[in-house]
Amino acid sequence: MPVALVTGASKGIGAACALALARRGYDLGLTYAGDRAGAEAVAEAVRESGRRSHALRSEACEAGAAARAVTTLLDRSTGHPALVVGKRGLGTFGRMMLGSTSTGVAGRSRVPVVVVPEGWDPESRTEAPIVVGADPDQEMDRSLRWAFEHADRLRVPVVVVHSTHLPRSIAWDPQAEVMQGRHEWLRRRGDDVRTGLELVRRDFPEVDASLVDDEAHPADLLLDRSEHAQLLVLGRREPGTFGFTLGSVARGVLHHATVPVAVIPS
Repeated sequence: MPVALVTGASKGIGAACALALARRGYDLGLTYAGDRAGAEAVAEAVRESGRRSHALRSEACEAGAAARAVTTLLDRSTGHPALVVGKRGLGTFGRMMLGSTSTGVAGRSRVPVVVVPEGWDPESRTEAPIVVGADPDQEMDRSLRWAFEHADRLRVPVVVVHSTHLPRSIAWDPQAEVMQGRHEWLRRRGDDVRTGLELVRRDFPEVDASLVDDEAHPADLLLDRSEHAQLLVLGRREPGTFGFTLGSVARGVLHHATVPVAVIPS
């Protein structure tokens, strides 16, 4: 059975996400900062829907505890297939703190992390597609398969998004040979994406999938294409020496996305 850990699940968006995940077949671990009664009530509602659930206290929502919250959530998520965190806050400082918690967890977690924006209604787009970014510079297979697995279970289409935007170092290089190799560079990247997509498609023949190639900046393209989606999926490299590998594109998407974003470690 799939299992998710939902933070701040005693009320509001956390509670709504927990109940929506339960309806989609997830067993749940629920964390709360101080409202134990609220969290236990949500856990009971989840159990009444036929899923397993338990509530546990976490300091993830206490002001000034951002760094401690990241460590706590990473530890609590061990053994769970996914971790769900909210993107919200309590005033200006709270928004900064919880924003750093969300990105910190997404950048270091060994399990997929789903970051849900404040105000999201999980029942509003049950038939909307899942959008997944394809970056041939990273290992794409796991993020593509994660998106296809969820689309297959939910019976919704997948839109694979590939940006052909040239890095500034190439686009502005005065050397003629660099610009002459532009088309070959783009062709190789496109071939890599299509090859990776076809390999995953074979295992999910029932999923309706389409590929979008566009010259827009990756972050802008992902945000635009996911505007009416139910979920945006991004890949992420394994943590390096300092344990954090969330690039500028992923950070920009997480900051501005109005839909849930799933960050999948390679």
